Amino acid sequence: MKNLKKEREKKTINNNTERKQVERRKRQPVNEMNFLYKTTLDFIQLDPKGDIYRLIGDKLKEIIGDSIILVNSYDKVSDSIHVRALEGVVGEKIRKALKIIGKDIFAMSFPIINEEVRNTLIRGELFKIPGGLYELSFEQIPKGICNILEKFLNVGEIYFSSFTRGKELFGNIIIIMPKGIELQNREFINTFIKQAAIALQKKQAEEELKDSEERLKILFNYAPDAYYINDLKGNFIDSNKAAERLMGYKKEELIGKSFLKLNLLTPADIPKAAKLLVKNLRGQATGPDEFVLNRKDNSKVTVEISTYPVKIKGKTLVLGIARDITERKQAEEKLRESHQKLKKTMDATIETMSKIIEIKDPYTAGHQQRVSQLTTAIAKELNFSPDRIEGIRIVSLIHDIGKISVPTEILSKTTTLSDIEFSLIKGHSQAGSDILKSIDFSYPVANIVLQHHERLDGSGYPNNLKGDEILLEARILGVADVVEAMSSHRPYRPALGIDVALEEISQNRGILYDPEVVDACLKLFKEKGFKFK
Repeated sequence: MKNLKKEREKKTINNNTERKQVERRKRQPVNEMNFLYKTTLDFIQLDPKGDIYRLIGDKLKEIIGDSIILVNSYDKVSDSIHVRALEGVVGEKIRKALKIIGKDIFAMSFPIINEEVRNTLIRGELFKIPGGLYELSFEQIPKGICNILEKFLNVGEIYFSSFTRGKELFGNIIIIMPKGIELQNREFINTFIKQAAIALQKKQAEEELKDSEERLKILFNYAPDAYYINDLKGNFIDSNKAAERLMGYKKEELIGKSFLKLNLLTPADIPKAAKLLVKNLRGQATGPDEFVLNRKDNSKVTVEISTYPVKIKGKTLVLGIARDITERKQAEEKLRESHQKLKKTMDATIETMSKIIEIKDPYTAGHQQRVSQLTTAIAKELNFSPDRIEGIRIVSLIHDIGKISVPTEILSKTTTLSDIEFSLIKGHSQAGSDILKSIDFSYPVANIVLQHHERLDGSGYPNNLKGDEILLEARILGVADVVEAMSSHRPYRPALGIDVALEEISQNRGILYDPEVVDACLKLFKEKGFKFK
């Protein structure tokens, strides 16, 4: 009877145990769902300054129990892993562990050493590490120290999983179990890790956005140019420190007010500003446009302003960038004044050189000035740039300077020149070039003077150049020189008249003289009424 009673009691105990296990198994999914739900709330309600890595470690410790948990982040820039949270080792024990390692693991980085390790990291599934702490440290901690550490911490099985989304890595977790204790609930741990990966990705995205916003704010505030944001009515919404300095108003004084209300614009600039604002309304960028601003202290500053329509929180605003160009304008004005003084000096020098030639050859007085009038008119007709027109004007005024080297009696001879005398006359082109070539005119003055008696067919002097070998300016000067010389009095003959001169260049158009230059010259005289002054 006693044995039967014991047998019944034993059977009852077993039945109760099995029933409790069944009930526990039934409750487990509910408990796990409740845990994940509460954890989701914890992740959502985590303070912006809170440590999400520490929270993940605490939650894992709650699931696993007796264990050491490391939660790590991944740094894209250095392509390495960094320890962010350590759970399960506290107080004196952690101090001794760090002493064994000889380094602060929170200050260490663990570079991903090869593609095999990278592929392992992005698996995103919980797996056992066979190589112990040495393999776990990516061989950053010496093997001997790892062995000592494993004994000190009573290290058993080590598990590893990563926080991933697709092939993107956010960090990882390491679970170190004590010797003799097996890791339970692996499937649930995997589920939690996936949940944590989503929360961590969101947290990192928020931090990156915050960092990006802070960087942009720093760039905005400390940019050397004045940055400001307006609405489409021209009211200030934001500004940086340079804008405060430029306009003389504090940011608080600018916000909510417009350029007009603050009287920043001069009356002359208001219509221009209104037109630019209309362009902004159409979504168009503007500038740089020059304005003169009235500062708070009534001083004036010259600025260049560029504007760009931008979207901020779905609303179209205008980013303005204003650059103080007051010093540049002052420098430009000084440079302009200096250039004008230099030009006056140059003109005076050229005029002096021209008069020296006239004194040497009084019979051709005024020749160079009249040639200069015609070359300038032809250059304009051929659409030369202002600088090029100025260059040919200067050359024309001194193109015969080489005649200084020719004896006065030859220049004023009233009878036919001998071959030797004519060769001396022809030498004036080379002599003039030699005189001028050492002067830096920023224009090929010496070469034009050298070539102004060259002709298209190679019959000219001194180098028998042909066609395009002759500078266009020299071809213009050659035509103008012939027209003026033939229409004017010379010691050896009376003036032949302008009609004869124009007939000469017409008959030799394309032979001796450039066709385009001849056509421009004829047009000036026959259609536009050009006359020598």
